[in-house]
Amino acid sequence: MDAKEYSFDIALYTEPGMLGQKLISMGARCFKLPPKHLGIKAHCDALRALLTEHHYDAVHVHGADTAYVSLRVAKRCGVKIRIAHSHSAAKNKTLNQRLRLAASAILNPIYATDLLACGRLAGERCYGKLNTKRKMFTVLPNAIDTERFAFDPAARERVRRELGVSDKYVIGMVGRLSPQKNIPFALNVIRALHERVPDSALLVVGVGEQQKELERTIEENSMADYVRLLGKHADVENYYQAFDLLLMPSLYEGFPVVGVEAMASGLPIVLSDTITDELNFGDDVYFLPLGNAAQWATLLQELRPKTDPALRTQRQRRVKENGFEIRDAAKKLEAIYSSKE
Repeated sequence: MDAKEYSFDIALYTEPGMLGQKLISMGARCFKLPPKHLGIKAHCDALRALLTEHHYDAVHVHGADTAYVSLRVAKRCGVKIRIAHSHSAAKNKTLNQRLRLAASAILNPIYATDLLACGRLAGERCYGKLNTKRKMFTVLPNAIDTERFAFDPAARERVRRELGVSDKYVIGMVGRLSPQKNIPFALNVIRALHERVPDSALLVVGVGEQQKELERTIEENSMADYVRLLGKHADVENYYQAFDLLLMPSLYEGFPVVGVEAMASGLPIVLSDTITDELNFGDDVYFLPLGNAAQWATLLQELRPKTDPALRTQRQRRVKENGFEIRDAAKKLEAIYSSKE
């Protein structure tokens, strides 16, 4: 976004992480607020003091289930632009979760001027289907810098050589090693595939709480020769170059930006049908039900001819065509920020 027109401060419950530090280096001030779950009054009092002192034009709240708590304060402080932003399409399993989202659907539209979501399902989960049909609702895609992820044949050869997979059929995954990503199921899939396609391999980029469990599963099932957990890497675009196909058997996603990154690199994608079909705009995107690892392995085997690198430049254009270029998304957000001036 245009730094001459817009400046951002951030208010967090915790110390700023890597992204927070990046924002601070770009000029953002960082403030710490008491978490809502430890006391709504303390949170509201601190937020009221912050908004009163700094006179913001907009308040943009992420984690929209209870955004209305903060947006109510912002409305009373006279903030013109008040945004709730949903990033998750997680299932509502408990009574408490369902009550929480019912409150979200009723109260967020009262205190927000705009309801945003990373995808249609994330919006419906947080605001209810009726509110996603209102003018105040907008899908703001999890957009990316398409130039960063564009297919690079030279980088592909280099990275595959460095990883020792030049002659392999490489299935890739990118994301946290967490239950949501359903990696144990992916291990079952790749084991079934490897029995039929001995030169297949799985590379997983990411870290998370399931790391030890997954390492144990890989060792106990003698999969270390063809399954590797690569850890966290800032240059994730290089690993997409090395992949032949992206695998995503997640239990749920708000909107999977990893899938968009893979598309921008020209990869075929196989993902669970629990993920929003909003990703179904690209060439060679395949949805499967969870449960049958052999069915997934069969599809991966059948798709191998479609992983020819020569096909990748044809696929990657779909990302820009469907509004997932970061520069276009920035303009869309600028329009929302300036809509109440």
